Amino acid sequence: MRDAILANLAPALLALFTALAGWVGREAVRYLARRSYALDREALKATAASVVADLAASTVGAAKGTDAWTPERQAEVRATAVARVRALEPVAVANVAAATGSASRADDLIGALVEQAVATAKVRP
Repeated sequence: MRDAILANLAPALLALFTALAGWVGREAVRYLARRSYALDREALKATAASVVADLAASTVGAAKGTDAWTPERQAEVRATAVARVRALEPVAVANVAAATGSASRADDLIGALVEQAVATAKVRP
C-alpha cells in the first residue's frame, strides 16, 4: 500500500518541484535584470556628473555670459555631453537600451541625467 502511494505521488511531486524551480529561476532573472538596470543607471548618473563638471570647466565657462552662448550652443554642448557619456559607459548604455527597448530611450535617460547633473551643479556654490 505504501509503495503504491509513493508510486502515484512521485510524479506529482516531481512536477511540483519542476514548476517551483522554474518559478524561482524566472524570479531570479527578473531580480538580476532590475538590479543590473539600477546599477547601470547609477553608473550613468555618476558619469554624467563628471562629464558635466568637465564641460562646465572647459566649454561652458568660457562661453557663458557672452554672445557665443546661444540656444544652439547649449543644445550642442548637451549633445556632446550625451555622446561622451555614451562613449565612457558603453556597457551600461547597452544594458539600459536593452532594458528600455530602444537606444533612443537610453539617450533620453542620459539626457535627463545630464540635465539633472547641470541642475545639481548650479545649486552647489
